[in-house]
Amino acid sequence: MHPSWRSFARARLQPIPPDRYEITLDDVPVGTPVSFRVNDQNACDENATGAVTRNVFANDVRLIQNTTTPGDGDEPGYALTVEANGTIRQ
Repeated sequence: MHPSWRSFARARLQPIPPDRYEITLDDVPVGTPVSFRVNDQNACDENATGAVTRNVFANDVRLIQNTTTPGDGDEPGYALTVEANGTIRQ
């Protein structure tokens, strides 16, 4: 994962067998639009850079790929706002 509030530096997701990955982020700016990208080598059949464009959730909300992020050129990513109570706005 590459979050905007960390200058798109890599943040590693933890594997949750059999087929999920997750991360807890306690530094997401509240009430401010942020973006991020998830890369997975298994997604290369859908996107040459491995950017994941489906089945991404934040606080149990399915996200839609709705922005581009810097990477190997412009890569698909997600934009959202987290409210103080954890609500996700896309």
